[in-house]
Amino acid sequence: LLLILTCCCKEDYAVTTTALGVWILIDGLVRRRLQQTLGGFIIASTSMAFLVAVLAWIIPYFRGSEPHYASYFSKLGSTPGEVLAN
Repeated sequence: LLLILTCCCKEDYAVTTTALGVWILIDGLVRRRLQQTLGGFIIASTSMAFLVAVLAWIIPYFRGSEPHYASYFSKLGSTPGEVLAN
């Protein structure tokens, strides 16, 4: 619940919660704990899906254009997809 609230505060926090999920997943694999591994996978994948949804659909829908920080990486492309591809 707290991770969901964290992501709702600012979309950039989804990067941090994804990293946390990956760490939990790897720790679960090392310790051979299935429940922890599954939890880490769920946290990481949900956080990443949230970030993609916010950047690809939600922000452009309400803003009417790409997120404002896409211009920070204008040398790599004009949309988040182009920046990621480059």
